[in-house]
Amino acid sequence: MATPRRTEPAPRNKPGETIGWARRTAALPPTTECILFPYQPGRKWPSVNLNGITETLGSCMLILSGQPRPTGMIACHLPDICNNGRCANVAHIRWDTPDANKADMHIAGTINDIRGERNKFASLTEAQVVEIKALLTDGGATNRAIADIYDVHQVTIHNIGSGRSWAHIPWPDGTYKRYQPTGHPRNAKLDEAKVAEIKALLLDPARPTLSVIADSYGVSRNTISVIKSNRSWRHVPWPEPTLFEMT
Repeated sequence: MATPRRTEPAPRNKPGETIGWARRTAALPPTTECILFPYQPGRKWPSVNLNGITETLGSCMLILSGQPRPTGMIACHLPDICNNGRCANVAHIRWDTPDANKADMHIAGTINDIRGERNKFASLTEAQVVEIKALLTDGGATNRAIADIYDVHQVTIHNIGSGRSWAHIPWPDGTYKRYQPTGHPRNAKLDEAKVAEIKALLLDPARPTLSVIADSYGVSRNTISVIKSNRSWRHVPWPEPTLFEMT
């Protein structure tokens, strides 16, 4: 039986060969076609030594084309054109933020995104997290009270508030910043006087709907609901003895 031949390793590049190719490519006339890197076969994101510094192919090509790297930026291949890390055409590459690069990966479908509801172990839906972030923003309800509403552990609520989980869901003001823990006085939109007014409204037979009350105090409907069910602001007495105080 003949001895099988050993697979020969890819030949090593000669010194200056890859950077020489990159310089020549950067000087080519503009084209809309991909220009594929002929070296480092098998590597999706090849690198080039530029002035003693190892750069990704994209970064190297942008720099050689007269586009220095802005602070904090990385080279991103355009996802709707080629999304090929081996492409050296500067018309297909741009400087952008790491977050923008992640967004490109979502567009191209090259990221394994298991955030939020995509995680099979998720105990909440995105709609519920939106409600929870509204409750955390309004203040008054403790982590434990909010956790009881959604049948989760209070650590789950803390992690949402601190940004350790569900950080991709925006807060009510549209930002992704982290808020202070629930109940912190700098967060609370309500105070004891306002809660006393709300409790009086809730006892009024002709009261408006919970949504109308919420709008008039600039809080979410869930905030009014947890006040009504005595799951927050329990220390503020009701205007008269009610079943609420016995819950």
